[in-house]
Amino acid sequence: MQIHLDLHENATRSQILDTLLEAMSEEERTSFDYIMNHAVVPDKHHHSIVEVRESIDALAVPEQVKNDLHEVYEILAKAVPDIDLIISGHSHTELKTAICHGDTYVVSCGEYGRNLGSLSKVLAVKKQSFGKLSDGTEVFLYTIINEKGESVSVTEYGASVVAINIRDRERNLRDIALGCSCAADYEEQTACLGGVPGRHANRIGKGRFVLNGEEYSLAVNNGPNHLHGGPTGFHRRVWYGKVVDDDSVVFSRLSTDGEEGYPGNLMVSVKYTFTNKGCLVIRYKALADRDTVVNLTNHTYFNLNGHDSGSVNGQYLHIWADSFTENDSDCLPTGRVVSLDSEEGKAMDFREDRTIGEKIEEDNIHLKNGSG
Repeated sequence: MQIHLDLHENATRSQILDTLLEAMSEEERTSFDYIMNHAVVPDKHHHSIVEVRESIDALAVPEQVKNDLHEVYEILAKAVPDIDLIISGHSHTELKTAICHGDTYVVSCGEYGRNLGSLSKVLAVKKQSFGKLSDGTEVFLYTIINEKGESVSVTEYGASVVAINIRDRERNLRDIALGCSCAADYEEQTACLGGVPGRHANRIGKGRFVLNGEEYSLAVNNGPNHLHGGPTGFHRRVWYGKVVDDDSVVFSRLSTDGEEGYPGNLMVSVKYTFTNKGCLVIRYKALADRDTVVNLTNHTYFNLNGHDSGSVNGQYLHIWADSFTENDSDCLPTGRVVSLDSEEGKAMDFREDRTIGEKIEEDNIHLKNGSG
């Protein structure tokens, strides 16, 4: 973990600490959660960068500043034991706002330090290792942080949503998305947690479809049907991740002709954008070189009380719908539309607020077919 301080020659311990702490929320001051694993492209005037623990005394700054830096480092090291503090000791009259790009966190101190503004404007997107898969492939995790300190974490494995940390009514952060702690765990889980299934999300009956008069056979991996693109669907592939803005990450991959039985080469991308209003926007794009089947979605599981808070049965739900499409016992849509005003549809009626678990144990065929 790294912090990068762009140091004016007259910077004092007070200025250094003020620049760090004033930009942080109360939670950030306590935990230093948001000074870890952030990157910058330094200002073009920066020429000398040294690691503080080894070379504070080599900096071309007054002795008092060196002493203050030692003290600041000790404070930070206690909060985050494995932190590296990186210093640019060059003195110049302009300290431009650094650009957030990857693995270091930047604070401008001294004469122009007050111009830095909100910590969150520097944090933007962080990238860090998410561990390795069984074949040795390293997978990365990207975290998009908004100006309120809320964040969304997404990984290259399956283009999956790993965590969604938002503030509750008491302004405390809660992770409301179910996810795993490392890439290896995603490789082992079978629930498609947060992933992008494809080429075709959901089921294809008996693993067969006809397109332009030609029948295609796919893997049957869910009872008698094909599910989520097959055993190695998109949610089980490593995508290429790229930070494209201070609030967005794009994952892309090429699904080659014949992959899991589907025709045509398909270039697909998923863009995750997390706004300062706490809105997660997901945009899908797919381009094929011939007619094919594509049906993309996101498969995140939510618990608004927090991912580790237990059952969602006590949470309230409202669905603006007057009917639903029936599933059979294998969860394959039959095409029949059931009205919520009918006797069989009443158990699925959420047009008025009620808890998820209120009718979940009723003897209803649609609840049974959908496992609740």
